[in-house]
Amino acid sequence: MRCLGTLLLLPALASAFLIPSVPSARARTCLNVGSNAKIDVPPDLEGKLDPKRHWDVVMTLNGETKTVSVSEGTSLLDAAEEAFGDPPCMCRNGVCTTCAAEVTKGGHGSWVAAIESLSPEQRDAGFILSCQTYPCGPGLEVRLNAQEEVYESQYAKYEKKAHSELEKKKGFNIFA
Repeated sequence: MRCLGTLLLLPALASAFLIPSVPSARARTCLNVGSNAKIDVPPDLEGKLDPKRHWDVVMTLNGETKTVSVSEGTSLLDAAEEAFGDPPCMCRNGVCTTCAAEVTKGGHGSWVAAIESLSPEQRDAGFILSCQTYPCGPGLEVRLNAQEEVYESQYAKYEKKAHSELEKKKGFNIFA
């Protein structure tokens, strides 16, 4: 019964301390990410980033937007984990693309990637891997959870071509 009583108090505590009374589409969240997050500048970026410098990064995950102060030594994925709790990620090595995000504002001067494992076409379309991307200038805005779009741009053309060839051979269309 003691556990049940604690569970009944959690929603009240959450609403009193964690949830703002008037939600905003672009709520400013004053998180100083980098104080608790890992600050490991990748070897390829040593000397290019200053972990003491912070930038405001606007992050959106599943419709929720937060502005977060992020150290140059903190990846966007680490900052997103601090801000949102559990954004999509798997390998943390720039391979799986689960942490893919889309830069919606801010050019290449506002961020730098430790590993460029996406194709030039994907990068030109604004896609990044948040586990390998670090802020290094003002005005960066990203939409997290873009792995479906990255997967589509990476593999869909080959899948559609294979299915089209199969359709010609067998006379059916799975995309109809």
